[in-house]
Amino acid sequence: MISSKAKDKLTNGGILYGAISPTSDPTICEYLGWAGLDFYMIDGEHGPIDVSQTVGMIRACENTGISPWARIRSVDEKLILQYMDAGIVGVMMPGIVNISQVKELVNAVKYPPFGKRGLGPVRSADYLAGTMNQLQYIDYANKNTLVFPQMEDIVCMDFLDDMVNMEGVDGIIIGPRDLAMSMGYYDGPNHPEGKRDY
Repeated sequence: MISSKAKDKLTNGGILYGAISPTSDPTICEYLGWAGLDFYMIDGEHGPIDVSQTVGMIRACENTGISPWARIRSVDEKLILQYMDAGIVGVMMPGIVNISQVKELVNAVKYPPFGKRGLGPVRSADYLAGTMNQLQYIDYANKNTLVFPQMEDIVCMDFLDDMVNMEGVDGIIIGPRDLAMSMGYYDGPNHPEGKRDY
């Protein structure tokens, strides 16, 4: 598993720059990595991308030093596990509407004692044949993975403080279009009242 330069930068108060894309072309990952961006977000929600297609993209990210992240379509621990085992180091989860989903997300991304992620001899763990023993790998992975619930519904405001202060959550990402629609502003986030409200 590669170290997450993006997590190091975020932890030290830096601003991250990246892109989200629904394409499965690893060349795009390479371009953005060589351009110096911090992360590449594979869009597994709106993009027609399956987990097997992500491996080439993750390799391209690793080769150019950009952190491979994914927006995964649902809080499904087995689906999240497949992305993580492939080498994803950051997860953005859309459709969050309660604090229990945030906890499920953390549990799916993190190994014990912080979560419940299962461990196998897979790509992200160097097939358990790398330079780290299992205990070292678990500690390293827990420190280097990122968790981002995506706020797309106004109901999230009811538990926003709990969400951002939950152990294992590195930040939140706002989905402005869906958030605006949940507020009744169907013309989008540039609606004058929507801009005032949030």
